[in-house]
Amino acid sequence: EKYLLFLRSEYQERKDLMQRSLEKYMPAPIHWNEPKGGFYIWIKLPSYMKSSQLFKTSLEQGVVFVTGRTFDPDNNKDDRLRLSFSNMPKNEIEKGVQILSRIISEHLL
Repeated sequence: EKYLLFLRSEYQERKDLMQRSLEKYMPAPIHWNEPKGGFYIWIKLPSYMKSSQLFKTSLEQGVVFVTGRTFDPDNNKDDRLRLSFSNMPKNEIEKGVQILSRIISEHLL
């Protein structure tokens, strides 16, 4: 029970940190959900932007995410990406969001 309380608190802190970082750095046309449970935040990109195209640049700069089409049986929803906050150290979350935000900003029309 004590460990579960620790985990809940830890994951809440990480989620809150990622949410604050997204609010601070992500460009205006980008949207995301506030999870009510789970370990992920979903980012919605403009329809012309493809998460699979952002992935390589992101990976080269040390940021990894899962493309939305990974979860789409028709392999179409490439304007979404999933960020995990559960396995990232708290001191890395803001830096990762800054990098991703910069990459996304460079691809905005």
